Order: sequence, then C-alpha cells, then structure tokens
Amino acid sequence: MVFQFPNLYFLNFKVKLIVQIIKISNLSFEKVQFYSLKREGSPYTEYRDFLKRMQQKPEILENLQLLVDYIQKNGRKYGSDKKYFKSEGDAQRIYLPFYFVEGN
Repeated sequence: MVFQFPNLYFLNFKVKLIVQIIKISNLSFEKVQFYSLKREGSPYTEYRDFLKRMQQKPEILENLQLLVDYIQKNGRKYGSDKKYFKSEGDAQRIYLPFYFVEGN
C-alpha cells in the first residue's frame, strides 16, 4: 500500500512524502501482524533501519534482543488486544516490561 502526502511543509519548505506500509515478516503471527513504514528512496523500512542502527551499539545489544523477543512473545501469545497497548494520543505502543524503562 502506497501513501502520498504531496502538500507537507517542513521548515516552510513544501515537501512530497511517499511511504509504503510493509508487513514485518519476522513479526507476523496468527493473532497479529506488525507493519513498518518505508519512505520512497530508502532501502529499509523504519523498523529495519532502527534495528541496523541499534545493532551497532554493543552496550544495548542484549536489551535490543530482549525487546525483539518480547514483541515476538506477545505477538504469538496475546495478539493485538487493546489491553496490551498504551495509547499515546493518536498512536499506540506496546507496554514494555520494567527492565526496558529502568534507569531511563
């Protein structure tokens, strides 16, 4: 699915934004499917770009793997029931276990 946003303004400049919504294959389960945005001209989805950047930081690799495992476990076990997501305005995110927010 491709979305075009031809009349966006960024710092008073008119910009054209085209994005695709891409299913994340390793986060696709019977109960829920996860998707990521991919901007036109970018080789990676936002999810893949995030993983690539974070994998270059050895100090967080263990937490990164815990995060991916947590998302996969919840995807397999619980699906997309609203009680497992936190509303943040128009967006929603998965509740994180305590060890991801501790200290930050």
